[in-house]
Amino acid sequence: MSSLARIVDILDFRINRLGKGSTIALQCQHRREKAGLTKAEAATKMGVSIPTIRSIEAGRASLATLQKWFDVFAPRADLRALERTRHKAGKRDVRLTPPVVIEAVRAAFGPIDLDPCHHEGSFVEPGRGITKEENALVTPWSGDVAFMNPPYSMNSQFIERAFAAFQAQEVKTIVALLPVRTNIAAWHQYIWGVADVIFVAGRIAFYSSDRTEMGLTPFELCYVVWGGRREEVEELQRRVGGYIVWSHS
Repeated sequence: MSSLARIVDILDFRINRLGKGSTIALQCQHRREKAGLTKAEAATKMGVSIPTIRSIEAGRASLATLQKWFDVFAPRADLRALERTRHKAGKRDVRLTPPVVIEAVRAAFGPIDLDPCHHEGSFVEPGRGITKEENALVTPWSGDVAFMNPPYSMNSQFIERAFAAFQAQEVKTIVALLPVRTNIAAWHQYIWGVADVIFVAGRIAFYSSDRTEMGLTPFELCYVVWGGRREEVEELQRRVGGYIVWSHS
């Protein structure tokens, strides 16, 4: 659980509908006690050992164990950002990646061969760009390194497409800058366990289509990397900050 606790702290998240307590461990303990269950009864209901319940309430459980605990005792619990109100759906699909991000990606992985979500005002300047009209969801991908900042209205589709391109070796390494949406199915199917994730510390200022800075995002972001070498992912993390969750941790 230490991994989740660090991510929650970095991203300025809270867990709603879980229970009272200043930490996740205390919230879990409060939830069990409110239900009138002993540790032994909670273990039986969850199908685990009593030491596992103790580890959860001591803050030492793994993410997978904690997810199982949520499924049994708090299925409606969710992570909510402290800020959402400034996010405007009508403008969310044109957010150009700032040059500082592109520089960090290039420094860690080398030249960007492909941008499958290319916009004419983009700072990426890839070897090849696939525009909206060319439709990267059906157009073949290519190159050693691809970087994408996909339109948020098609976030899940591009996550699935990136995973498919990596699996088919259309591209050796794919780096995606994404909003943190761990609740959607695409994350569980195509990111967790198969890609490395860097949860960003702080916020990023995107640019509008005319290259005007838009200000810091009101939502949390992360870098998802399919196929990157460990030292490359660590170099990106060194440059952008945050916390890494490895695909096979």
